[in-house]
Amino acid sequence: MSIVEVSEKNIAQAIQQQQPNAKVAVVLSGNHAKLVIVDDHFQGLSSLKRQQAVYAALTNWIQSGQLHAVNMETFTATEWRTQSLLREDVHFHPLSIA
Repeated sequence: MSIVEVSEKNIAQAIQQQQPNAKVAVVLSGNHAKLVIVDDHFQGLSSLKRQQAVYAALTNWIQSGQLHAVNMETFTATEWRTQSLLREDVHFHPLSIA
């Protein structure tokens, strides 16, 4: 199985394939990714369960070494409304998965 090249767009798409309603922001620097994911799918999940849900979409890149470090923040829509007032550094990818 060939692995798609890691890129900001491909990371966002991989996450959105597993969480179709998610808003995803990705900043990639070499093999390090910073992610902000907003999805009501996270409602009631612990931080660990939220991270596991995101890592599941990134497994191939992590195992291949294309992605070495991932820093993620996960929010429900309600949590994000509180945080977004304080955040100007996050720009969501304008993707739509058919």
